[in-house]
Amino acid sequence: MTRISTSCASASLILAVLSGQPAFAAAPAAPRAVLLKPAPKGKPAPEAIAQLCASLPEPCDPAQLSAFVPSRPMPVDLYLIDESKPALLAAKFGPTGALQLQFRQDFGQPDGVEESTETAAGWADEGPRRIFPALYPVSPTQWAVALLSRRSEMYSGGGASFERADFIPLGTDAALHAGIPFSCNKMIRACFSEADYRSGRPCHDEYSGRLSIRYQTRPGQADYRWQFFWHADGDRRGKRFKSADEAGFCGGDQG
Repeated sequence: MTRISTSCASASLILAVLSGQPAFAAAPAAPRAVLLKPAPKGKPAPEAIAQLCASLPEPCDPAQLSAFVPSRPMPVDLYLIDESKPALLAAKFGPTGALQLQFRQDFGQPDGVEESTETAAGWADEGPRRIFPALYPVSPTQWAVALLSRRSEMYSGGGASFERADFIPLGTDAALHAGIPFSCNKMIRACFSEADYRSGRPCHDEYSGRLSIRYQTRPGQADYRWQFFWHADGDRRGKRFKSADEAGFCGGDQG
């Protein structure tokens, strides 16, 4: 269950925040994701983050927060990812430099409920899920985050890791797209004899892949159409896919 909280300046502000408007800017005419870049060292000051955490109804641990700034202008100054939940916080700097919370969404389980090990698509993952530092446009006034789950494989002379994404629109607790292949890396041993090793050829076959998304406007509809592309082994153009099986995904995981 997702928890959502906002600053309480006014009822109208709260309603607008929940619809994704004040803390997350209107998407541009050509929709594209907004990357979140690590904030400059020392900005915000550790004291400002500690004060923000202490002021919350459910205090956070400053040591668990990573600070990010948007790659292009947005209505808020700073995004904080709480890796322990995970949770996303959006804040602005006040006149004195203090951080003022604009939006908070907890993507973890409520207290007293055992943490799930499955994504929204039912894919078993390893360890806690994490928020990828980016915002993905759902409509001109709505954004989503990618909640990543990871799975790995180990075998003699090699290994592999796979990440899938559940894209959760902010202000909701349901995945817009679930279990989407996000990234992968695989290394397989290719040398098995002394002659193989003496040959000088590479002794490992390596594979990699990553997701990209293109967004299309639709006449008469507010939401954008998402098109998924898989970029295997450095392919810059990418291949469009509609199901996980079509992505390639470094040969596919065993989940």
